[in-house]
Amino acid sequence: MAQVNRAQIDSVEEPASRPEPLGTPLVVAKDLDVTFHTKKGRIEAVKGLSLNVGDGEFVSILGPSGCGKSTLLRVAAGLLKPSGGALSVGGETVAGPRSDVGVVFQKPALLPWKTVLDNVTLPVRSQGLNRKAGAERARRLLDMVGLAHFAESYPSELSGGMQQRVGIVRGLVNDPKVLLMDEPFSALDAMTRETMMDDLQRIWNETRKTVMFITHSIPEAVYLSDRVIVLSPRPARLVEDLTIDLPRPRTMDTMSDARFTDYTRHLRGIFSHLDK
Repeated sequence: MAQVNRAQIDSVEEPASRPEPLGTPLVVAKDLDVTFHTKKGRIEAVKGLSLNVGDGEFVSILGPSGCGKSTLLRVAAGLLKPSGGALSVGGETVAGPRSDVGVVFQKPALLPWKTVLDNVTLPVRSQGLNRKAGAERARRLLDMVGLAHFAESYPSELSGGMQQRVGIVRGLVNDPKVLLMDEPFSALDAMTRETMMDDLQRIWNETRKTVMFITHSIPEAVYLSDRVIVLSPRPARLVEDLTIDLPRPRTMDTMSDARFTDYTRHLRGIFSHLDK
């Protein structure tokens, strides 16, 4: 596996403005290790990874394919136990699935025989929470994403973008502290993806949830984020932690801003060295 040359990365031109990260740390990973033992041997997915995500921050995570991004999110979701170190949310070590952490997957994975409302409220029922309050919150969230009139529809009656909106609402229905998003727009066409970027920005602006967002798209990461974290090839280590100083709300015109171009150029420069 190619080694990351820190001197090369430091030489990449970086945007001049780097304000301090927002908020106090809500998600904290400290010396995190994840090792898998397979028939082919021992695989280190994450090694000595430490990072913080502030309360209310939108943080995107970039890295080469197979570097351990999804593994990190699985640890944060309580779906995978680390081999070393720890990850905490709100000062509590994550030891299993939690109601204060919502997850949005690459595919919405909606149950085709259940209505939109039933799909959204599935976490409420599975965790034994108040169903009436959960249904009321679900309807408010569906209204926020423009799907109020589709509450009794079935997934097959929705477009791909609409299904992914349902997946986002399902991740928010328990009013979590943290929303984990694993490449939620990767299966969408380019036009729908741009629409979903704006929808997600609006949802974040209204809810101010702490978001950890995995993507392979550098422009998407810069457009959505307060900070962009870059991980190395496996085992995942922190390579860059870049604050994005662009005014909100952002529009498609933001992508023509010189600072936007500087950020994307800087991140592409880092990836060009990671590939060597």
